[in-house]
Amino acid sequence: MYLMFNGGPKDIIKQYHKIIGKPVLPPFWSLGWHAAAYAYTDQAMVQANIDGYATDNIPLEGIWLDIEYMNGYADFTVNTTVFPSLNTTFITALQAANQKLIPIVDVGLSSEDATNTYYSQAV
Repeated sequence: MYLMFNGGPKDIIKQYHKIIGKPVLPPFWSLGWHAAAYAYTDQAMVQANIDGYATDNIPLEGIWLDIEYMNGYADFTVNTTVFPSLNTTFITALQAANQKLIPIVDVGLSSEDATNTYYSQAV
């Protein structure tokens, strides 16, 4: 616990920032509007959502994908059956529109899949 009593409010704030450091400004794009849904079952559904924002002239900075994009819900994989061009033309189009793709990655790796390269490396 730190107690700071010397000086006025500005001096105390300076003392506080010497202890914890100065605040960090997040990337500008992260402050804008983002779209996310657990219900995105395929790439066409995601693209329809992005197109809807463009049609209605609503700014969209980022699109979040939940675990549905993964192959068998395995981290660091992409289900290319339902997200066929996620790694190529889809990302290129987002970047051209100055938008970001934010994939959600689960915090754990399944031990039930013995063929999972990342789990095997971790073990």
